[in-house]
Amino acid sequence: MAKFTVLRPIEHNQVLYAPKGGSDEAKTKSAGHGGEISVDASGTIELDATAAESFTSGQVTLLAGPSAEAPPAKRTKR
Repeated sequence: MAKFTVLRPIEHNQVLYAPKGGSDEAKTKSAGHGGEISVDASGTIELDATAAESFTSGQVTLLAGPSAEAPPAKRTKR
């Protein structure tokens, strides 16, 4: 799984991921179901290639550096 920088708040797997320093709350209400979910304001999120493809609106960007691995390229048949 690759690490991404969170650019805008996103809700994924019952957690609200906020940009670094973007939230000081431990819990908040879900936009989807209205229940309480935890908040991660570390500014990073780990996503597999399938999940990363769903974020195309400038919500996340791949972290550069030795710890970040790019999602595998899709193979096509010839």
